[in-house]
Amino acid sequence: MLAGVMINPFNAVELDPTLTAQHEPLFSEEEWVKINLRVIEEYGAEFFLHALLRILKGEYVGGEAGSPYGYQPSGQEMDEDEAREAFDFACDQIVRRLRAEPNLLARSIKAFHSDDSLDEDEREEVMRAESDPSLVREVMTLSPESWPEVSEEAHWLVFSYLVKEGKTVGRPGLPPEQRFLITWRIPEPPEAESPEMTEG
Repeated sequence: MLAGVMINPFNAVELDPTLTAQHEPLFSEEEWVKINLRVIEEYGAEFFLHALLRILKGEYVGGEAGSPYGYQPSGQEMDEDEAREAFDFACDQIVRRLRAEPNLLARSIKAFHSDDSLDEDEREEVMRAESDPSLVREVMTLSPESWPEVSEEAHWLVFSYLVKEGKTVGRPGLPPEQRFLITWRIPEPPEAESPEMTEG
């Protein structure tokens, strides 16, 4: 009983009224536990507990997501074909890295949130997206195999975590790996260079 009193956030904060409304759970208690164990492993128990209290007090944001896929064209707007080509190339590279580095997403999330140089607007856009539990669940449970089926919002959030910057650096007609430059939030290990980079 004493442990229950000590752990229950109700005894530390005034719960936000919106959290008490009846609703259909987005995932099971067991899934919630597994997801949050990963959060605690990556960020620590203190971070998790402060975040939990903030949520229970209603201190979270919601709203529209930011620019799709986190791509910032250099100097001029991308046309539709170029944007699609850049997106497809980046998707292929993200799937390749996720398959080769199983902990890449968790490491990138941690790096994103500890990046002091991050633009405040970009940080706020990601925080808005993170306030959507169903979107967070979609991102945290995605795999290289499920990548084509996840939502555009999940793609955008994963791009925000993994890709620090994307640029067009080559002329039209060149292969995608020569046209587009990805600056990763977590640099690739040298041994994980793409086949195109090691040819010749």
